[in-house]
Amino acid sequence: MNPRDILHALRGREISLEDAKKELAKTIHTETNSQHLGNKDLTRQMDRKDAVAIVGMSARYPGADELDQYWDNLASAQNAVREIPASRWDVNAYYDSHPNQRGKLNCNWMGMLDDIEYFDPAFFHIPLAEAETMDPQQRIFLQEAYRAFEDAGYSRRLLSSKKCGVYLGIAGNEYGMMLYKNKAEAMDTTGNSSAIAAARIAYYLNLTGPAISVDTACSSSLVAAHLACQALLNREIDMALVGGVSLYLTPDRYISMCAAGMLSPGGHSKAFDNHADGFVPGEGAGALVLKRLSDAEADRDSIYGVIIGSGINQNGNTNGITAPSKNCQMQLEREIYDKYQIDPERIGYAEMHGTGTKLGDLIELEAMSTVFKEKTSRRNYCAIGSVKGNIGHVSAAAGVASIQKVLLSMRHQMLVPTLHFKSPNEHFDFKTSPFYVNTELKPWESPSGVPRQACVSSFGFSGSNAHLVIEEYPAPDKHVSSLSGGKSDSPLLFILSAKSENQLRFYVKSLKNFIQSHSEPDLADIAYTLQVGREAMEHRIAFLQIQGSPLSRLWKRFWKIVSLQAC
Repeated sequence: MNPRDILHALRGREISLEDAKKELAKTIHTETNSQHLGNKDLTRQMDRKDAVAIVGMSARYPGADELDQYWDNLASAQNAVREIPASRWDVNAYYDSHPNQRGKLNCNWMGMLDDIEYFDPAFFHIPLAEAETMDPQQRIFLQEAYRAFEDAGYSRRLLSSKKCGVYLGIAGNEYGMMLYKNKAEAMDTTGNSSAIAAARIAYYLNLTGPAISVDTACSSSLVAAHLACQALLNREIDMALVGGVSLYLTPDRYISMCAAGMLSPGGHSKAFDNHADGFVPGEGAGALVLKRLSDAEADRDSIYGVIIGSGINQNGNTNGITAPSKNCQMQLEREIYDKYQIDPERIGYAEMHGTGTKLGDLIELEAMSTVFKEKTSRRNYCAIGSVKGNIGHVSAAAGVASIQKVLLSMRHQMLVPTLHFKSPNEHFDFKTSPFYVNTELKPWESPSGVPRQACVSSFGFSGSNAHLVIEEYPAPDKHVSSLSGGKSDSPLLFILSAKSENQLRFYVKSLKNFIQSHSEPDLADIAYTLQVGREAMEHRIAFLQIQGSPLSRLWKRFWKIVSLQAC
């Protein structure tokens, strides 16, 4: 209620004098807080030299072959974890419900990717024989990397010789062991090298920045994101591709994790819950395209969000090499907030690592709560969550999956439910903390004109910790498309191409769905990207659209053309 509404309600005797005083005090506090945050945001806007823009992304996660489906699943609280099928391995040969049985596993659940064996080697100019002995993690990341560049609007021609670094989180290579056990006639050294996993896309696109594979276990892809940000800010590179990929192809890692008591027997990652009993492994692959914010704005890139601070550190000597360190987590978060002048009071959402164990969750909650309380006395204002409840713990891809969850939440201005949370961890006092566990789909509130902020944490059992802060990028004013030359009635030329006619038809359908799912699509920008930001392939379709004419007329003409054989 604003002051006028309060006065009107008081005169009409709809509220008491005491209630009117309370409402007026709340209004004054909200306006003062908004002005305070707005002033700090203005200071932040004046210094953007340390900001990195996310200009493209792509992903495959359990139950989602692309990011729109990923968002739909998050928003509708879908649980993509399922029982491991016999097509992956024979669970019955290893399963034992009793914990800590030698050579056995007591968790038969996984967040799985489907169709991991499918790959088009000819598209990437890879011989079939070589592709067959390539680690599927290499194949899948190669596909998602290409799709991320497409999403950013950069074709192979535009990327060739570009100083673009590749930073890939990848941990483990079970495929090489599978080949060995099955006595494969030929072992491909490059196809089973984690170093080559990052270099594949650089080789294919002729990128000249560093290609680095990062293995810090669970924190791999968030560490990779920090390394990419530092290289950009130090002007060592002009663009970066950051990613993570994880697959579970054999029961070996399951057996070792069950022996260590890491996995949830019931198949639920219950982060922050009092009955948390471990995590569930998951598979996934995600990729992000990064640029310095100033360059992205100058190049008029589409910007999903801005990384305004990041950092990494190591636990050092703890009470066990895999044990988390509360002090080191606190130190990392403090250093990032101080270095980049980030106010935790501005952070409205925290995507936590969320180990799904009572001790690990407690350490993470206490560390971040302590750091936040040093800067603010506000309580229960910052929502927290963990995507592990939806897709499982995707290991080396966990960081990028969390970043993409945050970016999609910012795009839709909604907070999504955290799954499997019923009763809070009894050892942490949520009531006096800045946090609350969000368990419903609801609007992500923010003071008017103040960009939303979120933080993301990832802690590897190797002891390598990573943390970063993402800020919402305000939607720019509509600009005049370079394609139309400023004339709203100029015809637009749409060009689509693919390697085969079937792929072209699928491409057309995808574009149709994309445009129809957006209430006000910028057709001029779409046409420009299709012309400049896409590689010309053998099967092609081109058509004209007069700006201002109804979309229904566009699609009637579109489908008429598609029904003809592509040339």
